[in-house]
Amino acid sequence: MIRRVSNDLKLSLGVGAVALTASLLSRESYDEWFWLGIARMVASGRPLYVDAVDNKSPVVHALVWAIDSLPGSFVLVRSIVVGALATVIAFQLARLTSLQGAPRYLVATVGSLTAAALSQFHLTVELPALALLLAVPRQRRPLFVSVAITVAMAFDPRILVLIPVALLWRHQILAPPNRWAEWLTAASIAAGVGLVLVVPRLRFGLVETNLATRVLSM
Repeated sequence: MIRRVSNDLKLSLGVGAVALTASLLSRESYDEWFWLGIARMVASGRPLYVDAVDNKSPVVHALVWAIDSLPGSFVLVRSIVVGALATVIAFQLARLTSLQGAPRYLVATVGSLTAAALSQFHLTVELPALALLLAVPRQRRPLFVSVAITVAMAFDPRILVLIPVALLWRHQILAPPNRWAEWLTAASIAAGVGLVLVVPRLRFGLVETNLATRVLSM
């Protein structure tokens, strides 16, 4: 077991190093520039979803603000974050696929690098959401499961579509049934959705703005 964890860790660190290097060679994306502007406006006292209008959650802007606030250029710190997320994704894929007898090195490498490549090695809402969601199936602590899924949903609400799949996988294959975890997860998701619908600014930024810019423009 120790050797397996060590091998999986070496693999994931290698994948993370590749993702970090590729990210270093990539300039800021349009989304990153926009999120950075929003984060700086909010940091200067401009209210989010009023003067600084965007359709992403406060969690996304908080992450971008944290990257911007750390020492070093935005691209450097962003690349470290992308590399770290790729490392987590690779490690979780390796652990999950090894239980099913799949070639974990191939699956973890291809899966994590594909996820990073689809983002063109930039910071996207999908990368942290995917890393958090992959951490769910192997965890048996109800509170961790609930928090991980809720934060993943805060990064990317589309994760809601994948949550039943993750819960079913954990329930039937990877862990013993845990009704407490399922009820706690459902309650935290309902609370998060309810908060967005009740708070006017959140509802405008995350629901109304998305409907206006995505659905109604189709």
